[in-house]
Amino acid sequence: MSFLEVEGFDVSDQPLDLQPGRGSALAKTLTLPKTNQLFYLRKSVLPASHPIFDWADQVFAGKVETKALKIELLGADGAAIASWTVNGAAPTAMRKGALDAMTRGQAIEEVTMVHNGITRDA
Repeated sequence: MSFLEVEGFDVSDQPLDLQPGRGSALAKTLTLPKTNQLFYLRKSVLPASHPIFDWADQVFAGKVETKALKIELLGADGAAIASWTVNGAAPTAMRKGALDAMTRGQAIEEVTMVHNGITRDA
C-alpha cells in the first residue's frame, strides 16, 4: 500500500484514551499503554478489497488486532532510502475521499493509526 505522506513519528509517555470508529456511533473506549502514540497515513487510492479496510472494520467493531508495519521512504527512482518498523499498530480512524467513477479504487484522505513503538531500520 502506498501513501504520499506519513506524519507523527513522535513518542511520549502520556497515555491515550481513544474512541475508535467512524463518528459517534461507536461508544467503546480503547485504553492504550503509556507508550502508544498516533501517526497518520495520508493520500492514497486503494482497491476496494484492500486488507486495510477489513482490518479497520474489525478494530472499529471492538476486535483490536495490532500489527507490525514497515514504512519506507522512496527516492525519485522508487528505491527505498530509509525505512522504519512500526510495532503494535492499529487504525483508530479513517477518512475516505469522495467516490469517483473515474478512479479504480477508494481514495483515502487519512488513516489515523496508533502504535507502541517505532524503530528506524535503515
